[in-house]
Amino acid sequence: MYSGSSVDGGGRTGTHTSHAVYRFEKRRCSHAKSSTCLDSTASQPNNIFSLTAEQAQEVAVFMEFIRAYNAGQLQTALALLAEDVGVSDCDYQNSKVITFQGKSQVTEWLQQRVSDHDQLEVSRIENENPDPSSGRHVIGVTYSRRTSMTLAKLEFSDGITPTLASKVIFTSESTLIQSFANGPYGGDPSVCRPGT
Repeated sequence: MYSGSSVDGGGRTGTHTSHAVYRFEKRRCSHAKSSTCLDSTASQPNNIFSLTAEQAQEVAVFMEFIRAYNAGQLQTALALLAEDVGVSDCDYQNSKVITFQGKSQVTEWLQQRVSDHDQLEVSRIENENPDPSSGRHVIGVTYSRRTSMTLAKLEFSDGITPTLASKVIFTSESTLIQSFANGPYGGDPSVCRPGT
């Protein structure tokens, strides 16, 4: 049996219990290793929720990061990342996965995202694997919309609803973002083709 907690984009949280095994994946992208996919079998949460102080802090750090990301506040976003942070993302222009390792490379990626006026609208945050040995410091984040100048040039002026959710891993002590997997590293790059 699984019991996990979730938070939606409006800040509401919920818990749900299910006998299903959740693997952060959807049938069409089951081979994605470093990003998460929506599980179409997931139960809808009720209005009861429970978060530990540690989980609440991790959600707060992520939301602070995404607000800084959307506002183009580079230094604020960088301050929330670990020195050896890893990032994967979709290059929608070339329909491929791109990866960055360490603060220096990730800084360049963030500068590119700021210049592209990239915006991520969070719709839900979940911890589908609360086992302390494997999922204690991990959340999955789904988005209702992503917009950018690149997507607009590709004739998606209203943006897209990303197929993949992000898998976000935190450091255990200082609550910094260790990994922000926003692209299917090791998975099917076709999900980086807008409109598919």
